[in-house]
Amino acid sequence: VLKRTLQALGPVASAIDIGCGTGRYTLLLAQYAADVQAYDVSAGLVSQAQETAAANGVQNIGFHCAEIERVLPAQTFDLVACMGVTSCVIDDLAFLATIDRLMQLSRPGGHVLLVDTLSTRHGHVSTDASGYVAHYRAATDYRKILERRGLELTSSTVLATAEDRGLINSLSLYRTRPRHQNEAGHRSI
Repeated sequence: VLKRTLQALGPVASAIDIGCGTGRYTLLLAQYAADVQAYDVSAGLVSQAQETAAANGVQNIGFHCAEIERVLPAQTFDLVACMGVTSCVIDDLAFLATIDRLMQLSRPGGHVLLVDTLSTRHGHVSTDASGYVAHYRAATDYRKILERRGLELTSSTVLATAEDRGLINSLSLYRTRPRHQNEAGHRSI
């Protein structure tokens, strides 16, 4: 599904992968973007991703170990990917800050690609037996929040469902709205 989404989007000059993990999806992004920057908070995962890219001869990816708050928007990207990350952002204000950061990293009119597990019922925080904590936001609220922040949904695909738990995992592609100057000369989104 990710490959089909990227094919439909077409080639882009630049992409950033926030929460790249072992680089599994980063390598796929690198087939559609001339330059990819990949970030993860785990040095071990970044090291694995670098090794995988080198073993596959992929040279258009720069890997970095940093939290999203530390990713400086010195550059904007045609495609901002954040797959499987925002469910781990438990606090609602931190979630909004994360979405705002993703938008800051996207060039006006660029795209934000999100993969998340969402609730089909109501949002809730859940902890599994291993201690993994996730905030499964209600799918309808999630989309409304993103739209209010300035993202326009262009496609969405359900990847998996857990009907007994009221959860879906979905891949969604959003387009950022162009930023405008308001009367005071400040950028608004």
